[in-house]
Amino acid sequence: MLVLLTLSGVLASSAHAQAVRWEQLPLIFTDVEQRVYAVDFLRGEGADAANPAVDTLVLFQQSGIFLYNPAGAAGAGHNGINDPWYKICRTGFCAGRAGLVTAAGSLLISNGALRPSRATRRGRTWAYGYDDLGRDPYIQLQRAHPVRAVLAGIGDGGETARSLADGAPGTWEQVGTGFGFPQSLGEVPPSPMIPQGRVLYGVWNGILTSDDSGLSYQPSSAYGQARYIVWSFTFVDVPGHPYGGTAYAGVQNLRESEGGGEFQGAEVLRSNDGGTTWTLAHQFTPAEMALPVPPGTGLTEVIVYALPDGVLWAGVGQSGGATNPPRAGIMRSTDGGTTWARADAGFRSNEGFGPGVFQLRLSRTGVLYAATWVGVWRRQVMPVAGEAGPAAVPEELGVTVRPNPASGRVEVVLTLGEASSVRVVVVDALGRDVAVVLDGPVAAGERVVGVDTVSWPPGVYVVRATAGQQTATVRLVVAR
Repeated sequence: MLVLLTLSGVLASSAHAQAVRWEQLPLIFTDVEQRVYAVDFLRGEGADAANPAVDTLVLFQQSGIFLYNPAGAAGAGHNGINDPWYKICRTGFCAGRAGLVTAAGSLLISNGALRPSRATRRGRTWAYGYDDLGRDPYIQLQRAHPVRAVLAGIGDGGETARSLADGAPGTWEQVGTGFGFPQSLGEVPPSPMIPQGRVLYGVWNGILTSDDSGLSYQPSSAYGQARYIVWSFTFVDVPGHPYGGTAYAGVQNLRESEGGGEFQGAEVLRSNDGGTTWTLAHQFTPAEMALPVPPGTGLTEVIVYALPDGVLWAGVGQSGGATNPPRAGIMRSTDGGTTWARADAGFRSNEGFGPGVFQLRLSRTGVLYAATWVGVWRRQVMPVAGEAGPAAVPEELGVTVRPNPASGRVEVVLTLGEASSVRVVVVDALGRDVAVVLDGPVAAGERVVGVDTVSWPPGVYVVRATAGQQTATVRLVVAR
């Protein structure tokens, strides 16, 4: 009988410590490489499905699929040791280069040349290495609106496939080809302008979109001549936005390389029309990440991820070239991706271990997990509603605005790691002060201040908070 493993206990006892630092989970005793390609979460069964405390962390490795048990009791003895990781499959067909937990709760695993596999009933039933997609590289997986399709990027030429039956054997159909080497899939939720939602497809030629759950694809402004390698997508909900919010892409821009190389140009792109047109939000530099720049190195992949409060996180990787070890850092943005600050305290980003980030995922308990070259890392980033223990203390100064866009009264939400004197002002597009929201001492934690925008002309404003040497900004759109 498979014993299901949970995250309860360990996070509740150390929420404050994880609020400000990354923590590496124990390494897998039986794995030499320790490279984790993806993480996800299995919900409990029945009444437990609504309880975040019983969610199970799942990690996808080339050596297998593992569940995490902090106490190690359930895993004790399966490898002859007290191991906190429990391998839920015993065949190479369940090794994963990518994977996800589907909307229906199945584990769908990409195996590269070993064909896909699928587990149901929380890993108690398996279909190993079925032949729906042949032996093509099975690169990425994504759930998609509105029919809850599961999409896959397959093959070197950018072929795609989808299943309308939770990825079950015999339900896959190939639906596209010829776009470029597949790298990432994303999703724009349904909105007034895109009632059925939109799929974002990232290849080594740029970004394509699909409004019919992957049946057909159209090039975006960041496709073809752009020469992007698209590593990741994420989406920020904005109340009242005609497209539901803002889409972001983490890309490697090969046009920025000197001599035609592929090392420079690690960027975040932004789209306010559901992924049709893209503009540059930010280009990362080694200097802002405090990374060395030996000859032959450069920034490459960007894994960008949005939290429900609109804060963006990014794992930014640096190629080491032939003689230098790869490195990575984790960055954070509170103003829609325009400016970024380091947020990798505790994360081994500069010691030569090279924990490049493959994926970022948020648990329902407010913990951000990073699947990396060297195991799994985590950090408490959001308080849990109704949590009995103390709320997580924010590491940095932060400011958000709700609703945004706005037409009347808004709330400016300030978060502060420790008590300080804080000044919060609103400036217009010309840099002129429009309003002083707050100016004085503020206790640690969260402070909400109401502001009336009725008399302001429509346009884009910036809310700027300053506390000592720290500054945080967020854009505010006033519309009528």
